[in-house]
Amino acid sequence: MPSADYSKATCPSCNGHVEYPTASAGTTITCPHCQAEMTLPEDAPDQGILKPADTTASLGLKAPMMAIMVALITAAAILVAGPNKKPNTVEAAVATNGPTATAPKPSAEFPLPDGWQRPILPPSGDLELLGFKLESQPGSSLKHVIGLVTNRSNARYFGVKVEFNMIDSGGSTVGNALDQITTMTGQSGWQFRALSVGGKPVKASALKLSGEKE
Repeated sequence: MPSADYSKATCPSCNGHVEYPTASAGTTITCPHCQAEMTLPEDAPDQGILKPADTTASLGLKAPMMAIMVALITAAAILVAGPNKKPNTVEAAVATNGPTATAPKPSAEFPLPDGWQRPILPPSGDLELLGFKLESQPGSSLKHVIGLVTNRSNARYFGVKVEFNMIDSGGSTVGNALDQITTMTGQSGWQFRALSVGGKPVKASALKLSGEKE
């Protein structure tokens, strides 16, 4: 079964460590430490495969982001349960790059926080991309696409992957962003964090959502 595949490389200018999706090898980026241009190697000396949990530890979920995602899932739980029932707040919690306990409502009914957008992307089987946002990392040139995917079936999905085109101020595609998770259980959600590689994007466009159903 597919797994989340990330690599590490060292900037030749400042020896700073950079982590990136292995699929983006060969792309030229700006070093987040010294701002020098560097090409992501196809066979990095520090290359290693990180499991989703390891990716979480390296990226570090910020408290505001966790609060937003908890609020999202809590709101969805209220919609599912009805106005006279209270959702289980423990089950409503979200883990970065990990499944949530409850699948949110369809995107048309799902409340999104400010700055998020609904994708123009049809569901892939029982998988659906509910919403996403382009987020800049303070103090660096790195950008991520963050968002939420849901599995509405009772079956598991393997190798779930979400992909985006990165668009610059002139409307041209200048790079891509992707993230993937090994397994999504039935009736669950996944908060993804896809690293943008290439160019200077100002927005993201959902390209593809895929996964293999058991």
